[in-house]
Amino acid sequence: MSSTTKNEIDRKFKGKIFKNENIKDLITFFRKTYEESDDPDMNMILSIKYKDGLSVSGIDDEILKDTEMIESLSFWLRDYRESKKISVIIFEDGGHYSVAGSDENWVRAKINVLDEYFSKLLNQNKFLSNSWFQFSINFIFTLILSLSIYRFIHRNLLSEELQNDDLFGLVLNLLFTFLSYVFLFLLTKSLYNLYPTIEFDTVRDYLNKSKKRKSYIVKTLGFLITVILIPIFLDLIIK
Repeated sequence: MSSTTKNEIDRKFKGKIFKNENIKDLITFFRKTYEESDDPDMNMILSIKYKDGLSVSGIDDEILKDTEMIESLSFWLRDYRESKKISVIIFEDGGHYSVAGSDENWVRAKINVLDEYFSKLLNQNKFLSNSWFQFSINFIFTLILSLSIYRFIHRNLLSEELQNDDLFGLVLNLLFTFLSYVFLFLLTKSLYNLYPTIEFDTVRDYLNKSKKRKSYIVKTLGFLITVILIPIFLDLIIK
């Protein structure tokens, strides 16, 4: 967090989960601030972009649709006569909010309200939403899985002649390396989509594909570990 000028404060944030009520509270904050001003030329723009390409702008919570996945939101308020401005911009990769104005007390008061608002939001899983953690856990899992399957096939499914064929072993090794990278890429991408830096959990449960996928991923990993990986690993140890 940093202050750019004496009367302008800008905050960056990440690792948050936004639910419907959270966005409605943010809209209420903007509307109340708008109604406090007696400047007839004050501008307020509340805009939400959805993943289906729809972009909706308005001045109340009717812009919030619980049947569509949110891609980003952009809330602006500007009072030209008193040189006041508030903005909140949020994407899945992160977000920032700022307050500026000639009245330092007003700036401090509004930024404090926003600070408290963002501090009360649910935190995203700090491990699963971290790109380095996602890559590391996927790399380790993929390496163990591919190595275990490779050794299992090499020991149990190949003839002794093929086991002693260096060229065949090299080709098989390269093939498994390639498949491992493909699997790693897909797994990392899936984790990022499920645990973005900023998550908009605003869709009705029966329409929320992310929640369904999280459950599916957990079950799939459990199946791979218990039914495939552990037996192969035990087979390698015993032999």
